[in-house]
Amino acid sequence: MQIESRQEPVPLQSRKWRLDGTAPLSACSWESAHFAFHPASGQTHFLNDTCVDILALLADEALDAQTIYSRLLVAAASDEDTDFKSGVVGVIQLLDQLGLIEAVA
Repeated sequence: MQIESRQEPVPLQSRKWRLDGTAPLSACSWESAHFAFHPASGQTHFLNDTCVDILALLADEALDAQTIYSRLLVAAASDEDTDFKSGVVGVIQLLDQLGLIEAVA
């Protein structure tokens, strides 16, 4: 039996995210290939540059999706880009599904 929540889900953009503090990642890079071992799941993940950049941002503090997007734009010296913003939100969702990051209550 599935119990439905009566609370509205918190929109992704208004949540803050942080690294999963219960199981620190072991990461390494080889040229442009990035790998992270997640001890909690026992899985090794192949990461692209955007994933690595987001994880690096979240290593210091919990951030919302807009702040992550803005900092990535500044680092890339780029202009506003709705496709890139959607991509960043998608990467955040993926990292959350993989258990590499978690929403802060």
